[in-house]
Amino acid sequence: MSVTETEDVFITKNGKVAAKLTNPYQDRVETAKSLFGILPIDADIDGEKRRGLVQNVSKGTNQD
Repeated sequence: MSVTETEDVFITKNGKVAAKLTNPYQDRVETAKSLFGILPIDADIDGEKRRGLVQNVSKGTNQD
């Protein structure tokens, strides 16, 4: 049995995560439930998107 069947595996390069191998058979509902609550209640997703677009445009890296 491969370790990737039971655990997530992180591949690093120079100490930074470059890739993540995950179990393709994991329970998707449980995965989605695990994401609930990670954002603060006052998170402004649209504001962050606009801020990211402004930063990308100013750097000349807008990919739209």
